[in-house]
Amino acid sequence: MTVVAVIPAYNEGKTITKVLEATMPNVDKIVVIDDGSIDDTYDKAVEIATHVISYRTNKGYGIAFKKGVEKAMQIGADWIVSLDADGEHNPQEIPKLLNAAKQKNADVVLGSRFLRNGEAVKMPFIKRASNAISTLMFILIYRVKLTDSQSGFRVYKRRVFELINCSQNGLLLNTEILIASTKLGLRLVEVPIVSISSGRKFGNHQFKEIAVYPLLLVRGYGKKFSSEK
Repeated sequence: MTVVAVIPAYNEGKTITKVLEATMPNVDKIVVIDDGSIDDTYDKAVEIATHVISYRTNKGYGIAFKKGVEKAMQIGADWIVSLDADGEHNPQEIPKLLNAAKQKNADVVLGSRFLRNGEAVKMPFIKRASNAISTLMFILIYRVKLTDSQSGFRVYKRRVFELINCSQNGLLLNTEILIASTKLGLRLVEVPIVSISSGRKFGNHQFKEIAVYPLLLVRGYGKKFSSEK
């Protein structure tokens, strides 16, 4: 079973080496998508990653991640691990997510910062509140028991991306994947993780995506995804 980590990166030269060195022992291959960085992210990534895809300009998380998934599937991924390049996620917890996927026959495993024994270290209040509200809205609409719908530390079975076709190009892609997975009856589980916030402040694009989030949930409820019957 081939495990491939997909890691989008934008100006992460200060952290990318440490993240990749910690990731490599826990996966078979690593795909990094350098999303238009203007620092030395690319140079450091090519020293360690199996494959590095580079954009000249910043395309956004969603486009970068989808391109990384496409490459991961081309090189034979059975499982795809998504994690951040800024050091927020601990790559040493990858086996925990993979074990849960295999033991519980899950299609999607989310690393939850809010399950018992999970922790969100240094997470700003506004982000914590936003995550709580977003997760509650997801639960109310889709009737799925989750504690951390916004976590980007995940493990996906290959068939998830063979079944769904998502259109979001920003951070809301993560939510759209959950919507599609839920509607297609795929199995979602959570495991506790410890994350350490990078301390970055919300940008204007993030506030815009928060505003669009409720609309995405409502539209997703009525949307027919590629293999939905």
